[in-house]
Amino acid sequence: MRYIELKRRSLYQSKSYFILDIDTLLYPPLYIIKKLSDTKAVDIIQLRDKSSIKSKIVALAKSIRMLLKKNKILFIINDYIDIVKSVDADGLHLGQNDLPLPLARRILGKEKIIGISCHSLEEAEEAEREGADYISIGPIFTTPLKPEYHPLGVGILKKIKNKINIPYFPVGGIDLSNMNRLISLGINRVAFSRLLGRARDLDYIIEELNRKFQ
Repeated sequence: MRYIELKRRSLYQSKSYFILDIDTLLYPPLYIIKKLSDTKAVDIIQLRDKSSIKSKIVALAKSIRMLLKKNKILFIINDYIDIVKSVDADGLHLGQNDLPLPLARRILGKEKIIGISCHSLEEAEEAEREGADYISIGPIFTTPLKPEYHPLGVGILKKIKNKINIPYFPVGGIDLSNMNRLISLGINRVAFSRLLGRARDLDYIIEELNRKFQ
């Protein structure tokens, strides 16, 4: 089986997606990554760094890549298509105002995963038509990371359930309590940032994630 086919199989089997937002962490990023790599508490890790210089992001991305190579955690880079190529990450995540998805696909080819943030059913449908491998959909709940967006609520998940055929990850304000609500609605994938990045008790959160998804 080809490398990308294995990665896409892993994507479809993935349930937990952690966005490592460098600007919001309580702990050094590699400390968090090492714990997640050892415990396999998440299936996908996205590096999101909106403030550092490129050389610093590349150095961190290379270190993360080395830590994740020994297991099946997918490694995604937010925004920077050049860094995806330079560190051989598994894929790229785009926002609605970033590089157009078809252009990103032409640059990366079919050998990389491409995901995109969506905030409506219409955006989700367009992303699938344009060849996205997965989408994130949100914010589902209120989140300080996206104050400009009004929370969509769980209703959006009911709308896209029968409309979208690629994996979709609810995101935005997800914590352990409302995660249970999503699971009770039959949602088997979630994405989160502050749940781990701002965790006072990181080991406890990791144990809970393993209990819910492993």
